[in-house]
Amino acid sequence: MESWDETTNCCSWDGVKCDKESGHVIGLDLSCSWLYGTIHPNSSLFSLPHLQSLNLAFNFFNNSPISSAFSRFTGLTHLNLSSSGFSGKISSKISFLSKLTSLDLSSNYNLRFGFQLLVQNLTKLRELHLDYVNISSVIPSSMLNLTSLSSLHLVYCGLQGKFHDDIFHLPNLKELLLLDNYDLTGHLPKLNSSSPLEYLDLGSTSFSGELPNSIGNLKSLNRLYVDNCKFSGSIPASLGKLKKITILSLSNNNFEGPLPSQVSGLPNLAYLLLRNCSINDTEVEEISQCKSYYWVTWFQTMRVQVKKMQQ
Repeated sequence: MESWDETTNCCSWDGVKCDKESGHVIGLDLSCSWLYGTIHPNSSLFSLPHLQSLNLAFNFFNNSPISSAFSRFTGLTHLNLSSSGFSGKISSKISFLSKLTSLDLSSNYNLRFGFQLLVQNLTKLRELHLDYVNISSVIPSSMLNLTSLSSLHLVYCGLQGKFHDDIFHLPNLKELLLLDNYDLTGHLPKLNSSSPLEYLDLGSTSFSGELPNSIGNLKSLNRLYVDNCKFSGSIPASLGKLKKITILSLSNNNFEGPLPSQVSGLPNLAYLLLRNCSINDTEVEEISQCKSYYWVTWFQTMRVQVKKMQQ
């Protein structure tokens, strides 16, 4: 913030973006600026009515609540308050920011809010990141109204109950991260070939049942983590259809039977994790000897981890 000189045009200051025609401040990026203290409702921050993007990430606001004055930014499309030391209950007025397409409140460990209230009006959201925020509730059905959502990160949120199958079918969803929600239950439904999913992480949840054959329909999937869950049954051969997959983590489940030979033909697989699965040495040797082993360059590593195997 050294460039913030009151004798100069604020549009030339670091982190400030102005509309080229009107000169109004429309963007403010103060992330990692060593800001400290409380943002009061009478702060000059809230005298920027044309603001469209606000980033206050990685500062420390002294465990203060998120002021209801944020609701004055009626034109806001991007709001990032992650890792900023906010706490307490989020004002319901935040849900009035109906133009938001990106909301990141992650890593504010003492923040609390009603999930239902937050998402019911934010129907234009494309990115919703709430990692390490204490939600401690079930996923509301109103989440299904977020049809524009492409990235949903809900890591270690204390989610409970059964996860809605239909969230997997949101038409634009590319990233779904639910890891470390130990009391979250559910199963993988039949997955459509039209799904744009690229990154799916269900690690350390209580998801159970079998991996469906339809998982092979996820043609864009490049990372799949289902480790430390309660999945069972056989590992589907349809995994061999995931030609873009780079990381496949199946460790610590109740899978039985052989590792499908189709996995050996995955052209981009760099990490295959199978710890504590009922797969024998011979099957792993077959994988390590197949042509896929030779994808590895000096810039890549292939790891096949099989420990405590049952033979």
